[in-house]
Amino acid sequence: MATYKMEDIDLIVHIRGGGSFYRLTDIVTNVSWSGSIKSPYRELNFEFIQAVNDEKVKSIGLSANSTCCFYVGGKEIFRGNIIEVEKASSNNGIRVTAYDIGYVLHKDEVSYNFVNKSAYEIAKTVFAGKDGQMKLLVGKIAKGDSKITKMFIGVSRYDAIMTAYTEHSKTSKKKYMIDVDIDKFNVIEKGEVKLRIAFEQDKNMEYSSYKESVANVVNRVLVVDEQGNKLQVKTNKEFRKLYHTVSKVIEQKKDGKTEDINAAFHGLDRTCELHGYGNITCKSGYKVQVKDSHTGLVGDFYIDKDTHTWVGGKYSIDLELNFDNIMDEKSAGKDESKASSGEGKALDWGHGITADMINKLLKGPLAGKGDLFIKYGNMYKVNPMMVALVARMECGAKFDSNLAVNHFNFFGIKDPDKHIKKYKSFGSYSSVEEGIRRGFHFIGISHVNKKGRKFDQIISTWAPKGDGNDTAGYIRQVKSWYKQHTGKDWTDSNLGTGVTSDEEADSRLISGSTSGGGNIIEHAIKYCMDRLGTRYSQGDRNSYKRNPIRPAAFDCSAMVYYAYADAGKLNKRPVNAWTTSSIKSNPGAYGLIKIPLSQARRGDILWMSGHLGLYLGNGRAVESTPPRSQTCPSRKFTHAYRFRDL
Repeated sequence: MATYKMEDIDLIVHIRGGGSFYRLTDIVTNVSWSGSIKSPYRELNFEFIQAVNDEKVKSIGLSANSTCCFYVGGKEIFRGNIIEVEKASSNNGIRVTAYDIGYVLHKDEVSYNFVNKSAYEIAKTVFAGKDGQMKLLVGKIAKGDSKITKMFIGVSRYDAIMTAYTEHSKTSKKKYMIDVDIDKFNVIEKGEVKLRIAFEQDKNMEYSSYKESVANVVNRVLVVDEQGNKLQVKTNKEFRKLYHTVSKVIEQKKDGKTEDINAAFHGLDRTCELHGYGNITCKSGYKVQVKDSHTGLVGDFYIDKDTHTWVGGKYSIDLELNFDNIMDEKSAGKDESKASSGEGKALDWGHGITADMINKLLKGPLAGKGDLFIKYGNMYKVNPMMVALVARMECGAKFDSNLAVNHFNFFGIKDPDKHIKKYKSFGSYSSVEEGIRRGFHFIGISHVNKKGRKFDQIISTWAPKGDGNDTAGYIRQVKSWYKQHTGKDWTDSNLGTGVTSDEEADSRLISGSTSGGGNIIEHAIKYCMDRLGTRYSQGDRNSYKRNPIRPAAFDCSAMVYYAYADAGKLNKRPVNAWTTSSIKSNPGAYGLIKIPLSQARRGDILWMSGHLGLYLGNGRAVESTPPRSQTCPSRKFTHAYRFRDL
């Protein structure tokens, strides 16, 4: 067993609020320092005895969230915050637990909508934080160029980063982990570092143990489509010998690609533990050599967990080792962002702009949102690059203006809509997507369609000469940017025609769904959209009796009911039509389940007291309300209902 002198270690605490520093080395009875590949933070535990008459210790006032630092051989190996202080009356003992800065990564949750971003870009963004989050210092981030589309809502920063690298590992065939170096974060390739130290029996290893387990065996993989239909089955014969058939089901992605089937198999787990004495370089994620003929443990092993202990003048180490190089695989978030969730896309009218072109321009909160500009450019029939350049002009090169970052207002819009939250007189939008759509709304409907403005006139509106702007200079600059990002000179024939209303824009929205429940949902939505402008008539069921194809009038609940009846989902007899109260009191009678509004998806039935609507996606709904049916923001509803089998 290795020994140490008190001068070999040093423990210093900085008391919260008091500003005082105390060296506790002389009074601690034991210290342990530990970490695991399944945790982004390392933990420090120490204990000391406080005598009843020890006024010096009493005066320290050790409390949670005080800072502590631990040194070994003059080198700082831990810096963190005290999380728990536990006092025992039986022996006047005080036990303290502290975590390093990695605990923030573990606890702090995020809301991101990543579209076609690399694991490296996702990690860099999450470490940087947003909306007042703590910016975390970064050292090295492992290369991760696989493009990933994920929506993370209420997911820890650690899980978001590890999910991205779990996806990347499927193509790179490498393993990754997050390592904290005092105050900096590194994303490293796990197991790449082999320690110089070796553990050998009768030298620096006191004892070891070896364990085999089939608890996690997977020996059969079933690949299915979105409806659960079998596409492929594969069995691993060697793993089948280990245990009964244990299957894992993989859903084929919408692009027809399937993750590596062989990677889904899992065989025998072999782990071991050892107790001995090494040095502080023995940390989780590294590779170490072991030689123990008693248990047959000979070779290189990967450290899954490490605990270093200093007590009574003796230093020891406990390691949990693995034969295989594994990583803390995560699959947090949704596989598709709101921007590409199947809630609909719009017909291209021939502008020739791609999302990749726009993504090279966008930064800040708009980074990676080129597909949204394409979608709304198609819906509102205006050139999406031109609209993106207006946002660039308004927000600055980094798209980091106050309105953009804090209010998702990328166009400096003074929004007259009374339903829109305001910051001063400017629109303060609930999401990046809503902010983008409002820009297209004003340019496509008001400027282009109704007022017939051309490019120069639109730019003049955003940079009027009367406000001291070099309007002509702005026009030249935006046209220069357009050529830079598209390779083409601007002409007004590129502008588009705009649309007359949000309803017309919504009517240009088509779905990517082609089968099963998607057909029913899209049929129901088409029924409502084809009948926009139908007169509202409360309680009217006779109009549908006379002409179910195109009734002269209906109310809100009848419109939604008839839409699903026409799609073949509900009985077409008007006597069976639901009401807002009957849905609320007995949704099961119609095969519905209640869901939060925040989880609503295209085709869900939206409810508020005395009113129903049908959700179109992207924060929009269709409703029948006096004087006639129309589209509207979905946020005015309180919750939603969904068919159980759609």
